[in-house]
Amino acid sequence: MIDHLREVQRRTAMNDDLSTPAPTLVGRFAFDVASDQPSADLPLDVLDGVTKALFAGQTHYVDVPGMGRLRQLLSDHLRVTERADVAADAVVVTAGIQEARFLAIQVLSETYPVVAVPEVVHPGIRNALGVRRPHEVLRLSAAPEDGYLAPIGAIEEALEAGAKLLVLETPSRLSGATYDAQSVRTIADLLVKHDAHAILDTGFAAWSEAPMPSLALQPNAEGRVTLISEALPGVGLEAWSLGVLATSSEHLAGITKLKQIMSICTSTPSQLAAIEFFDRGLQDVTSVRNSLAKARREAVEQAMAVGATVVPGSCANVLAVATIDGTPVGAADGSVSERRAWRV
Repeated sequence: MIDHLREVQRRTAMNDDLSTPAPTLVGRFAFDVASDQPSADLPLDVLDGVTKALFAGQTHYVDVPGMGRLRQLLSDHLRVTERADVAADAVVVTAGIQEARFLAIQVLSETYPVVAVPEVVHPGIRNALGVRRPHEVLRLSAAPEDGYLAPIGAIEEALEAGAKLLVLETPSRLSGATYDAQSVRTIADLLVKHDAHAILDTGFAAWSEAPMPSLALQPNAEGRVTLISEALPGVGLEAWSLGVLATSSEHLAGITKLKQIMSICTSTPSQLAAIEFFDRGLQDVTSVRNSLAKARREAVEQAMAVGATVVPGSCANVLAVATIDGTPVGAADGSVSERRAWRV
């Protein structure tokens, strides 16, 4: 038994994907911007609403895929924000974006065992791949001038080489770069041509200042896209671990089954808090995005003034720069995404 445990430990230590560190959920101090999403204080009236519901007896396990009302609210939210048009019963409320990544990758890679992943991707994707590797993983090249998005040519080459599952971020979690409308249409056409499926992380969509056409809304891609994201980014739920996954009915049963094995259900207080945000109309982050965009423009000017290389991106919450000596305070080291850049 001891020898077996040592072998497991040895293999784990050698697994670069599993050992890749991911950004923290919330900032470690007031001016820490190394976390994925901007952090906010939870409104007291939301907390009061959750507390009231708990004292009223809402302390039990809920349905595995999530509370019915929240699933409907999230379905409506995805439709209004033009990210997906799915019914409530196609939505799974996850225990954060990382669980959504894991569920999508583990379940879909059983059906589509050859997976294509950008070489520049959020460490959480690599962590999810490292737990139980698909049959084969193809790396998609990426360049700084494109915001490290995987180019269409690389995606097409991977699909022609046998990939059946794409894992894409738009906007990019490193740079905030997004695919334009023509690129999205082309990716949809490629999915159809090669009978493939895509996992699409749109978690930074709320912060994008550029138009963000959704692959999930392409008519010919219907049933070929599984969307994952934080449920309500930037409103104060950052530490409450609440994510959303929307997929086609044929994959829902497997995802729900694995979800039940992993966590039974997502935290009841977290789901109640999200419902409170919707009921109080507090889910819109437009004013926060505008404020961040102004700060980002100033940061870009300062970075260029000292000779830094600014990676293209259109999201107000993130700025990727290279050619800076040392580690800026509160910045995330982009090298864990397999490219040396600082994300602030």
